[in-house]
Amino acid sequence: MKVLSAGCSFIWGNELSDDTPGKYSLKTWPALWAKENGYEYDCCALPGAANSTIARRIVDHIENNSKPDIVIVQWTFQGRHELRYQKNFNAIWGNFYAFTPWSSVRSWDEIYNDPIKYPFNRNAENSKAFEESIKRQIDSLKDTCIPELTDTWFKHIACLDSDRYYFFREVSYIKHYLESKNIKFVFSGADSTVFRDKTPTADRTVTTLMKILDLCPWAWFDYHNMPLGFMDWARTSRQEIGSTHPLDSAHKNALNMIRSKLNDILA
Repeated sequence: MKVLSAGCSFIWGNELSDDTPGKYSLKTWPALWAKENGYEYDCCALPGAANSTIARRIVDHIENNSKPDIVIVQWTFQGRHELRYQKNFNAIWGNFYAFTPWSSVRSWDEIYNDPIKYPFNRNAENSKAFEESIKRQIDSLKDTCIPELTDTWFKHIACLDSDRYYFFREVSYIKHYLESKNIKFVFSGADSTVFRDKTPTADRTVTTLMKILDLCPWAWFDYHNMPLGFMDWARTSRQEIGSTHPLDSAHKNALNMIRSKLNDILA
């Protein structure tokens, strides 16, 4: 049996004890689940990925590699959006790039001095490495349209229904794609805000897309009977967290929490 996981940096394994440039971790909860079942494991996650990135990479990977038997998808935060640009950014992103609210910042101090808008563990052991990575990102984007585009997006476009539309569009796309390939799958999330927010909408398209929610196999992380995303759960249950990522013990505890769900869904 071959397992393919997809997601952002949480599934790639940033800050885990085997974090190595250019190599995905074998200590994330999907990797641990595959190992304990004796399954072959592969990963197409990408740090910084938006949900559209995740969907795109699942399809690209399956179409260009041997077909997996199982796909585990951990969707990311809804405040990330990938667009295709004229410019080729680098060997990893190519012409695609995913921007977040962090993509609009012009200096490290802007992030460090606003812990509400930019939450991260400022006392983490690798905080200096995190600072350097953010500074490299700021430098790489300073001569591009990304900071200005990000400002415009989050000022004029981002809202609950916009987040719902883009999130459930990708969920619907991958659900139907994997079903067309007869591949077993399970969905989870790094964040569960859109999933848990029951605010009514008058948008007919959003309503249509949201119906897909009950038709998908989900494995959420329950905390006192409240379904949470991986990062929501890690913070709420006080798991060990580095600068911005749950560490090894959190992934082990996460698997203990959803193992039975995974086994039931993927049996």
